[in-house]
Amino acid sequence: MDLINHYKAMWLEQAKSDARKHISLRHQKGGGACNLFILDISESMEGEGIRSLKRGVIDILDEYSKHPALDENVAVIIFGEETKFLHYYSNDYAAIKHSIDTPISENLECSGPSPLTAAFFLAIGGLFNGSAHTQIVEEFHLDARVVVFTDGRLTDFSNENATEQDGYCIPNNIMLAALFSVVRNIGQDHPIYCFPVGNNPDRALLSAISAESFDGRLLEINKARWFGRCSLHYIGASVCFKVTNQSRVGREVLRNVVETVMSWKSYEEDDLDTIDEILYNKRRILAIQEKKREGPNPNDDNFKEKYSTAPKLGTRVRRGPDWTNDDQDSEGPGTIVGHGDSDGLVYIQWDNGIRSQYGYGYKGIYDVVVCEEPRYPEDGLAAVGCFVRRGPDWKWGDQDGGAGSIGTVYRAMDNATVYVRWPCGRKGNYRFGYDGKFDIDVCDPFSPTVIKAVTEQEALQNLGSIENSSNDIKGNFKGVYEGKEQIIVQKKDSDEQTTRRINSEENDIETDCGFPDNFTPIDADDEKCGRLNFCSAVISSCSGVEDLSSDNDYPDKHSEGTACECSNVYENNLLVTKNSFPGNINSLFKNNLTSFWHKEYPNSIHENLQDIREETWNTFSRESDNLEMNDSDINRSWQWLDSTGAWIDYPEHLNSLINQRLLQRPNASVVIAYNNQSYRVVPHKLLQINLESKEKHTIRWKKIK
Repeated sequence: MDLINHYKAMWLEQAKSDARKHISLRHQKGGGACNLFILDISESMEGEGIRSLKRGVIDILDEYSKHPALDENVAVIIFGEETKFLHYYSNDYAAIKHSIDTPISENLECSGPSPLTAAFFLAIGGLFNGSAHTQIVEEFHLDARVVVFTDGRLTDFSNENATEQDGYCIPNNIMLAALFSVVRNIGQDHPIYCFPVGNNPDRALLSAISAESFDGRLLEINKARWFGRCSLHYIGASVCFKVTNQSRVGREVLRNVVETVMSWKSYEEDDLDTIDEILYNKRRILAIQEKKREGPNPNDDNFKEKYSTAPKLGTRVRRGPDWTNDDQDSEGPGTIVGHGDSDGLVYIQWDNGIRSQYGYGYKGIYDVVVCEEPRYPEDGLAAVGCFVRRGPDWKWGDQDGGAGSIGTVYRAMDNATVYVRWPCGRKGNYRFGYDGKFDIDVCDPFSPTVIKAVTEQEALQNLGSIENSSNDIKGNFKGVYEGKEQIIVQKKDSDEQTTRRINSEENDIETDCGFPDNFTPIDADDEKCGRLNFCSAVISSCSGVEDLSSDNDYPDKHSEGTACECSNVYENNLLVTKNSFPGNINSLFKNNLTSFWHKEYPNSIHENLQDIREETWNTFSRESDNLEMNDSDINRSWQWLDSTGAWIDYPEHLNSLINQRLLQRPNASVVIAYNNQSYRVVPHKLLQINLESKEKHTIRWKKIK
């Protein structure tokens, strides 16, 4: 067991190194979906196996080349005598084909054992920590796909003397447990597609691997081109729903959407079947997608600043005079990431990744003391305890207190976003590699300019000039962010109707959290496969926060962010939909949508669909700069979809109140009392949420004629 854990740690460390390499080469990536190929070049693949592998990979790459607007990214891992990244993410399909299909390719010479488990551990370096991104296709979030070509003849990745002959034996339980521990963790966030190739491949094993992921499949090699059109299938389903507002449509409607609206020149019946399947299961897919991205609450009690007497989040500490916790800290410094259940208790994450609660004055006990040891990781990643400042993609106004402010990372998540506390007391989540964007940069804490800035900030704090201020150090923040929501309570009397507004601790915008941050390798005999924890002693990590897109709003840049928890905490809307639909979407729909409906439907049906078509065109052509409602928008009529599929009108008084709230703040949500229940209405997400049962319903609007 110790040997297996040793090799797990070794491959995870290599994955961490490769993740940094992916980030450094992000300039060569396209904006489309990410695809990580894992190719078996072991000895057993010689002959038909390697020929089928090459044919399948090239078929997929050819499909990507046919649709350059998709801008798909491909990375390649090979495993056999040597296990490594052969190609980091890029959209240079010619170069990738050349690396695997030259007449005499040293890269794909079949030899050695089949350490498939090692390849999956290495794949973490191409999936997490900012190495890959999630592609947005309308409402669908397409996570990086894992594509495996192998015969499934597994050998022990912890045995350096393993031979290919070992692969013909039945794998023991320890080998399978090690494999499926990493497969399950990857599969929670990424679909795994397995192509069985070679002589007598182990289809049962490969089918089990695919089944450990949502939407993963076992595919025969003749489905490679179909796989190469995966992103197009989701685009087709989205377009079809926008055009028809239906989850079930006829075959001819599907065909005309593909041919006329999407201008898809070459497709197969399987493609229409897949689009139809996605369209029919749209609600279920989005529900699973949302649940997966919620993960743990980023505002849970372990990461809150509760007591004015305790050091602020981001403060650096070391073990104190009452330390009794052995070597949890590895005799190094750590960072306060939250205040505990009682005054005098703090949550600390040590630089080795371990996080726990310790005493800082609780009952006179000081497990830790404050120190002045800033963190500067050698790998350049935004780890907990690092100083950061605005980066090249900053779009969040003066949340940081103004240009030049230096903040501290107090939480790092799996998918390349981090939480930062700024010297003005505000906190927010920011991208550090997510979707290739960097809202923040890591600072060198020993730089004279950084030392000067931090010293000045601390001096201002000591003077009390910016403690918990809602105003910006260098500008006025007033009126930009609102800390608490106005709950609208409707009370009907026999004589009159009155409206009362009260403050609530509810947030205006719900947190849409990304991947869970517990990503911990487990022992091979542990049947409960938890998530690999990049915050473990083996490897540090980051994670993601995303927001659900709206059916009516398609911003091409970030909003200013929304206050949550209090006026000093921001859940930023980390959603980029500018490139969510390939090509020029305005021209695509302007040129094709109207002609499609004129050609395909008689006048009576055409007239019935006129409103849908106009709303669809308005939706796709709207830009974020024009999200503010004008006076005419006050005539929106709102409806919600009940469990029977019927659209229900809101009462006139609630409809008016929703519109008035949106006039004040376009991205606001409203809590209303309706049918003896309390609901949160989130117009920009087209959601209605029952505050007691948490049941969600879709909402929509149309202009009152």
